[in-house]
Amino acid sequence: MATNISITAQVTLNLRLATKQDFVTVNNTYKIGAMYFLRSLKTGEFDNKPYYISQLTDKQELNNYKKMNQIYVPVGLFDDCIIKEK
Repeated sequence: MATNISITAQVTLNLRLATKQDFVTVNNTYKIGAMYFLRSLKTGEFDNKPYYISQLTDKQELNNYKKMNQIYVPVGLFDDCIIKEK
């Protein structure tokens, strides 16, 4: 007899404000596949889905989001981090 098991997990993702280096290489080309999240100017809430840089990404729209400080990226291994003990 098969048993259906449902597992739910809560994931916390630490984000930081994106910089140009997060999306552009030293050769001044876009980093295809780079993941980012958008924050609403109206509500301050984050869109709960990730976005990715692709060949179809509207570069002007991306630049506008960047100018308005709406683009956030996951904190990386080499970013300054805070260790929180429970």
